[in-house]
Amino acid sequence: MKKFFLSALLLLPAICMAQSSHNVTLTMHVSPYINEVEQTAYVYTLLGNEYNICDSVSITPEKSTYTLQAYVPYENELILMFSKRGPLHMVFLVSSKDKVEVEITEEDNLLGMTYKKLIKGGKHHQAFLDFWQTSGRYNEQRMLWEDSLSLYGISEEKMAQLNFQINRCRTEKLEYVRDIARHSTSPYLVDLSHSLLVRQFGKDEYRELVKYNYKRFPSYPPIQRSFLGQPWPNASAQSKVYRKIIKRVESSRVSVISHVQKNDTLAVGDTMHVTLTDSLGQSHPVSSFKGKYVLVEIWASWCIPCIQAMPNIVLAQRMFQNDFVCCAVSIDKDDKIWRQSIPKHRLETLHHYKGTDTQGVLREDMKKLVADGSIPRNYLLDREDDDLIKKLEELTREGAQ
Repeated sequence: MKKFFLSALLLLPAICMAQSSHNVTLTMHVSPYINEVEQTAYVYTLLGNEYNICDSVSITPEKSTYTLQAYVPYENELILMFSKRGPLHMVFLVSSKDKVEVEITEEDNLLGMTYKKLIKGGKHHQAFLDFWQTSGRYNEQRMLWEDSLSLYGISEEKMAQLNFQINRCRTEKLEYVRDIARHSTSPYLVDLSHSLLVRQFGKDEYRELVKYNYKRFPSYPPIQRSFLGQPWPNASAQSKVYRKIIKRVESSRVSVISHVQKNDTLAVGDTMHVTLTDSLGQSHPVSSFKGKYVLVEIWASWCIPCIQAMPNIVLAQRMFQNDFVCCAVSIDKDDKIWRQSIPKHRLETLHHYKGTDTQGVLREDMKKLVADGSIPRNYLLDREDDDLIKKLEELTREGAQ
């Protein structure tokens, strides 16, 4: 791994020097959690099939504000990537001559694509965030209803009601995306809507939509190509070099997390000695749930994968309420935001606890459970002490027969 980072860092200055022009400036303010480890931050773009790492900067404990430059010829995504700690792919919608500013904190230490509100800049970035949040709500609701369809013994009447809700949700999302395609002033969002509608519309209807937007944005390259039926050219050799660097950073981040989880978290068969603190400040040891299977789910209000997983957990608690309980342990720093997120995401039926103290610092007995801070993370505890292990062994033997 050391060898990779050295070669990548040696390669990047030459790459960045080749990019002689820039028209977008990204200023980022990083919290101590992010800059307490020496690492590299990159900004890159994907234009058609072309990857371009525009700039990179060394993150050190001595500095908290950094500036990166990029070249974005037309409104498009600018992606920020940290090599060790921080967002792996944080996406901003920017245009030529933009000067954008963002704060990067411990809450942004996430893998996958993430989105965040800018401190300033980005004419259409908020609309971009709204688009993904609204689409996500439609998807989350549909998935919740689809999960309910799998309940054992569901009546035909209830099944018909759920199917009606699912189809209505799909229709409403389709109308929402169509409205974006027709009325958004962001050519990027319009083109993004096209890509989501191409399989939903008939050939003629889709063609008319693209023609309509080509008249609105005649000089926007992605819409031009779509209207004229011109595919993007194959990726260049330089693009492939950039893509390899990005892939290696992705792989190194996953490898580091796997290593931390393997060495610093509980293993199957371990006993969990953790005391949970509720919203009133009262302490409850995990052992107080003896007699039930207990899922300790570590999450936060800002963690999108955590929120996406919650409907299934709520459903499981409803299905097996006599034998199963979920302890949702939040590592939010702000109590108010944590409390507001519970009804917002319909999580009232879960048992809620706080994994941080009044200063927002992770409690001592929670540190081993959270390891490097990546969430969601969960632990399933058995009824007694070793019932679960025995049951898993029985099921494994039965499956092998």
